[in-house]
Amino acid sequence: MSTKRYVGLNQLAAETGLAIRTLQYIRAQEPGVMVSRTRGKVTEYEQPACAINLRQREIRKHVEAQRPADIDEAKTRKAQADAEIAEMQLAKMRGDLAPVADMDRAVERLALAVRAEIGGLRSRFAARIVGLQTPLESAEMLDAMSAQILAALQDAAEGLDDETDDAVPEAA
Repeated sequence: MSTKRYVGLNQLAAETGLAIRTLQYIRAQEPGVMVSRTRGKVTEYEQPACAINLRQREIRKHVEAQRPADIDEAKTRKAQADAEIAEMQLAKMRGDLAPVADMDRAVERLALAVRAEIGGLRSRFAARIVGLQTPLESAEMLDAMSAQILAALQDAAEGLDDETDDAVPEAA
């Protein structure tokens, strides 16, 4: 439990590290921060109540000074986010941007069409491959070719990432 101790203005300035003029200004402009008593013509300040109030005042001012910067930063981030959203919507309307789900479906349809086309090669061209003796050999060769093509397509699809997507030229 702290005991009340009263000190003069010079002693309060020395203990708190604030200038005497600053303490006089605070006493005049912010009543209640500096707890004091008057004995005759001398004003004495209660310690540690004055020191505690002065530190709380400094903290309050520091927090208030930080708030506008935080609010300004938040407003700036919001404006940037709104601008990015508007740019994406404009790119989508121009056809420069498509949702990932739509692109996934389009690539899947393309892959299924390629697979069906490769699978149909066996029945259409099995007998026409030059240099093969039997339709069985030509079917095995077409199966091997289709497996190689599908593996290459799968490797290419797995090798795509966000960094290389930008490097792919657009179809005109």
